[in-house]
Amino acid sequence: MMKIMNELTFKSVKRSASKKRRIVASCLFLMLVFCFFGKITYAIELSPEEARYVSFMEARVIMEGVVSFSGKADELAINLSVPSSSPWQQVLEYPKDCHLVRDAENNTICQLRVSDPTSPYHYHLEFRVRTEAFYLTNNYEMNNSSPPPLSVWKYLAPTENIQSDAPEIRELARKIVSGTSDDFEKVAKLAIWVNRNVKYDERYATENKDALWVLKHRRGVCAEFTTLFIALARAVGIPAKYSYVYALGKNGWESHAIAEVYIYGRWIPVDVLWLEIGNLDATHVYFSSYRDNKISNDIMIKGVGVADVKWDAKDPIFDVISAEKKLPRDKIVLETASSKMSFGVENVVFAKILPSTTKVDRLVLLPCKGANILKVKDDEKYVIEKAGKMRYVYWRVFSSKNLDPRYEYLCPLTLNSYYGSGGVNVLNMTVSPEVHTAPRCWSAVLMRREVPKDGEIKVLLNTRGCGEGTKIYVGNDVKLYRIDVENGINSQLLFLPVGNDRTVHIFDNAGNYISLNFTVTGATRVFIRNIIYPRTVRVNSTFNITFEISNSPGENISLEINEREIKLGDKKKIIAAVPMRLEEAGEHYIKVELMESGNTVERTMLTVHAIVPPKIEVRSAYIHGNVTHLYVFSTGVCKNISVFSSGKGWRPTPSELEKGTNHIVIEGVLDTNSPITLRCFDESSGIVEWKGTLKSSPLDVLYFYFQQLLERAKSIMGGLLTQLKILMVSGSW
Repeated sequence: MMKIMNELTFKSVKRSASKKRRIVASCLFLMLVFCFFGKITYAIELSPEEARYVSFMEARVIMEGVVSFSGKADELAINLSVPSSSPWQQVLEYPKDCHLVRDAENNTICQLRVSDPTSPYHYHLEFRVRTEAFYLTNNYEMNNSSPPPLSVWKYLAPTENIQSDAPEIRELARKIVSGTSDDFEKVAKLAIWVNRNVKYDERYATENKDALWVLKHRRGVCAEFTTLFIALARAVGIPAKYSYVYALGKNGWESHAIAEVYIYGRWIPVDVLWLEIGNLDATHVYFSSYRDNKISNDIMIKGVGVADVKWDAKDPIFDVISAEKKLPRDKIVLETASSKMSFGVENVVFAKILPSTTKVDRLVLLPCKGANILKVKDDEKYVIEKAGKMRYVYWRVFSSKNLDPRYEYLCPLTLNSYYGSGGVNVLNMTVSPEVHTAPRCWSAVLMRREVPKDGEIKVLLNTRGCGEGTKIYVGNDVKLYRIDVENGINSQLLFLPVGNDRTVHIFDNAGNYISLNFTVTGATRVFIRNIIYPRTVRVNSTFNITFEISNSPGENISLEINEREIKLGDKKKIIAAVPMRLEEAGEHYIKVELMESGNTVERTMLTVHAIVPPKIEVRSAYIHGNVTHLYVFSTGVCKNISVFSSGKGWRPTPSELEKGTNHIVIEGVLDTNSPITLRCFDESSGIVEWKGTLKSSPLDVLYFYFQQLLERAKSIMGGLLTQLKILMVSGSW
C-alpha cells in the first residue's frame, strides 16, 4: 500500500512539473511573438538630480480634466496646449479625439469638440513623445551671422508684459553686453545676469509678472526669470520668444518656462533658471511658444441656461518609457604654477578646458574640509564655452597663516562642473612651513589699455632680476603662456587674443600675482537711446516715429525703416522724426535697423495697430414733449456720448453707441434750426464726431414710430423664445 501511494505521488508531481514547463514555454513563446509584432513599454523613474544628464527620453504624456456646468449644453469645445514638435522633440502619437489646429502664434492646439455633453464631462488624452538633448556643436552653423528672416522679426517687438523698449531695460541690456559682438556670448551674459540677480521665490508660482516688475523687485520663479531675459535679449536686437514646457524639477514633473532665441540662423533654447544655454537636457517636454508671457487654454460651451462652469485641468502625468543618461565629454585639466605653498601666502590655480559643446558651465573649486587650510576666492565661476575652443579659468587660492608649524598639510582641491562632463578633477596642494616664497622679480604692463574688439592684447613682460627656475604665466580666458626664465632674456612682448574676460592674469611659481584690466573699443558706440511712437493709429493718417540717437562724431550714421534708408549725419546727438503712414487696418510690424558706416549695429521691431475709427451719423430726429429722440447709425462701438447745441451740452441715455442703429434719448428740446455736434469716444482712435442740423419732418415721425414698433416686436419675440427654451429644457413641452 505504501509503495503504491509513493508511485501515485511521484506521478502526480511529475505531471505537475510537466504542466509548469508547458506554461513557461507558452509564456516565453507569447513574449517572443509580442516582441516581434508589438512593443513592450514600461515606466521608469528619473530623479531630478539626474535630469541634466538625460540625453534621450521617450515618454507617454497623459492629460486629464473635468468640466462641470449647470443647464443644457449643446456643444462643448476645449482648446488645449499639448506636446508639439520642436528642434529637440518629436510627437510620435496624438490621441484620436484631438482635432489639431493652429492658433494665432502657429502653435499646435488640440481641440476637443463634444456634442450634447453631460456634466461632469471627463476627458483623457494620451500622447507619446521622443525628446533628445539639444547641443550646440556645429561650428559652421555658429558662424552664421545673417540677419533674421522676416517671420522672425516679430519676436523683436515689445509686448504688454515684455517691455523691451523701456529705457531702463534697454540701458541695462547694453551695459551687460558691452564690448561683446558674438550673439551667443550676448545671450549667455544676459542669462547669467538674470540668474544671479533675480531671487527664486516660490510665492510667485501662481502669478505672471511683467518684465519691468521683475527688474524692479528682482524676484519670481521661472516665468519671471524668462520674461526679464526675453526683454533684455530683444533690447539688444536678439529675437526671443516665451516657451511653455514641462520639465523634471525638484518637485517632480512641473510646468516650466524657458526662452528660445534666434541666433546662428536657428532657434536656440535657453533655460534661464537652470542656466542651460546651448545645452538643454531631454527632460524638457515642449508644448508651445508665444510673443508675450501669456499662455492660452480656453473653453466654450453653447446651450441654454449654461452657468457655473468649472474646468479642473489636471497636471499632465509623465510615464517615462525609456531614457539614456549621457553627456558629451569635455577635456578639463586642473593645474597650478606650484603645488607647494608656505603659510599665509597666495597662489593661482587654473583649469584648461576643451569643451565639446557650446554652453555656459558652472564651475566650483572647493578646498579640503576640516582644518581651514586653504581658502578659494570667488570659488564659483560661470564660464561661457565655445565648442572646440580652449578656455582658461583662474582662481586665487590663499593658505592660512594660523597653522601649526610642526606639520605639513596636504589639501586636495576639487573642481566640480554643473554638467559633470569633465569627470572628477582633483589637484593636491601641499602647505608646508619649509616652503619659502620669493619676492616678485618681474614686472608687466599693457601696451594699450584700450584694445580693438578684433585686435590683440599686447603685454610687455620684464624678467630682469629673475633667476633660472622662475616660471611666469601670462594669460587670459582664451590664451595662456608659460615663460621659463633663462639668463640673458630681460623682456618680451606677448600677444593675447581678445576673449570674454577683460583681465590679463600674470603669476609665477613663487606665489606672486597681478592682474591688468583693459577695455574693448570698436564695440558699438552709436545706439538708439529712445524711441517714441504711437501704439495705435488711424488708417491713412500720418504719424511720427521719433528716434533719439547717440554716437561719436565723425561716424556715418543712418536708419533703415522697412528697407527705406534715412541718412542722419555726423552729429553727436541726433533726434530724428520719421513720418509714417499705414494704409491697411490690422497689426503692422515696422523694422528698424541702425547703421554705422553700412554695418548694422542695432535692430528692433515696432508693433503698431492701424484701425478704422467708427463713423457716426444722425439718421432721424423726433421731439416729443420735452424729450428729443435721435436715431444714430454707428459703424462701431463708441462710448461717453455727448451732444452740444446752442452753447448747451447734454448726456443722452444710453451713454454708449453700438454697431448699427442706436436709439438715444435726450432730456431736453434741441433747436432743430441750429447746428448740433454729436461726440463720442473710441478707445482705439479717440474722439469721433458728427456735425449737422436737425430738421424734423413727417417722415422722421413715421420713422420714429416704426423704430419703436420694431423694438417692441424684438422684445416680445425675445421673451417668447426664452420661455420656449425653458419649457423644452424642463420637459414640460
